[in-house]
Amino acid sequence: MDSRGVDDMSTTRLLLVEDDPEDVAIFRRHLPESSQLTVVTTLAAGLAAVAGGGFNVAFVDYRLGADSGLELVRATRATGNPLAIVVTTGQDIDLLGENALLAGATDFLPKADICTSAIARVTRWAMIRQFAELKRGLVISEAELREIAQLARPDRAGAAVSPATARGTWLRQVAYVSRAVTPFNAQSLTRLCARAAEGNRRLSVTGVLVSAGQSFLQILEGAPEALDVLLKQIQIDPRHDQLTIVADQLARTRHFARWGMGCHAREGSVRWTPSRWQVLTERLLKSVHEDDPLAALPAHYLEQVSLLAQGQDAPERMRQTR
Repeated sequence: MDSRGVDDMSTTRLLLVEDDPEDVAIFRRHLPESSQLTVVTTLAAGLAAVAGGGFNVAFVDYRLGADSGLELVRATRATGNPLAIVVTTGQDIDLLGENALLAGATDFLPKADICTSAIARVTRWAMIRQFAELKRGLVISEAELREIAQLARPDRAGAAVSPATARGTWLRQVAYVSRAVTPFNAQSLTRLCARAAEGNRRLSVTGVLVSAGQSFLQILEGAPEALDVLLKQIQIDPRHDQLTIVADQLARTRHFARWGMGCHAREGSVRWTPSRWQVLTERLLKSVHEDDPLAALPAHYLEQVSLLAQGQDAPERMRQTR
């Protein structure tokens, strides 16, 4: 889990990129009560604000002086940023609205239609569309996790390198398990991963979060310094406890490069007694120490959860003496 994902869902944070003071005043006058507005007046300031993150939806004027708001849309999408963007215009909405959507905008809104209910409605649907797109790009099936594990097995040589022995161009990979204080369902897990992915994108961090009931396995991969920062935040996140790091190593390649934070949720799971939790962590640590590639860990984790759910929870040391 990532403490940066803690989000106050009662407040919707809107960015308005608009250079006309009168249009800014109109937008402010009709701002829904639950919204918080930040205003910038130039393309450059808009790009900087979007890159800084923290907004649910950006409303961008089609014409910003000599610049076009579509430049902001294209530049944002070129970086992989999924922020919901609504283009506003006082011109021919049929033509300009189509251009906005083709450029990558989430929606468009004629300035003549701006009112409190319209801003609220467009904001809500823009966020819904953004979440649906994020979900398609974040959710990983169990079959995909097994495929990733199989593809990584031939490359197991040299995978485990101690972070203390190398820095430079090496990537750091960290895997840990923890238990959620309050259970997450599939939807809440996807929202958590979406927010984490937004922050990870800025840090060039990739990874995966797999849940089974109240247990989590997360793998992070990125620059050693970036993971230092994330781990400090993760360790103090109040939403989980019993955090155990099962792998911390350096590698040349990413296993989960497609995902800022991919997610997989298995509904229902084990009743996590202290002894069962100990068995799970022992088995995962053993898997890593046996030089199984880290990419195989999510699939192995789900396999072990299934065994524990079936009652196969004797500690490793007891199994070895039988």
